[in-house]
Amino acid sequence: MSTIKPKAICVFSNEDKILVSEYYHHITKEPFYRPLGGNIEFTEDSKQGLKREILEELNTEICDLDLLDVIENIYYYKDKYSHEIMFVYDGAFEDESFYDKEQFEGFEKTDNRKFTVKWKQLRDFISGKEKLYPQGLLELLKLKMTSIEDFDFANGSITVEPEL
Repeated sequence: MSTIKPKAICVFSNEDKILVSEYYHHITKEPFYRPLGGNIEFTEDSKQGLKREILEELNTEICDLDLLDVIENIYYYKDKYSHEIMFVYDGAFEDESFYDKEQFEGFEKTDNRKFTVKWKQLRDFISGKEKLYPQGLLELLKLKMTSIEDFDFANGSITVEPEL
């Protein structure tokens, strides 16, 4: 039986980049990217789940979490459908040394797997040069800004101008 999975991800920003984990399509071998985070466990709220996931994946604490929106993501991959309700946060690392590393290693404990984490240019996702998942995330980020300058990367957060 299939289930709907509650998940939380964080769009960490650093200058003109966002932090993503790198994956490769199982058939085409083309790279694609996804912000860090994961499943929300029973009795956790989305912030608690996100903090736990980042602690497990990167062994570090995060702060300044701000809910940007919620995305419903239904997709077909590796011969099966998946359905996620994804809480999308903006946030920051308590340990600022993460902003100085171009790439580093993460760890997924559910399948005992290491993965690559990189700071990638937001412009590359907007231009279509790179693929960003989950579906709807890039559209959400575009809605939250009117131009690339609306991202306050120096402070590690998204600046949204009020609509008039």
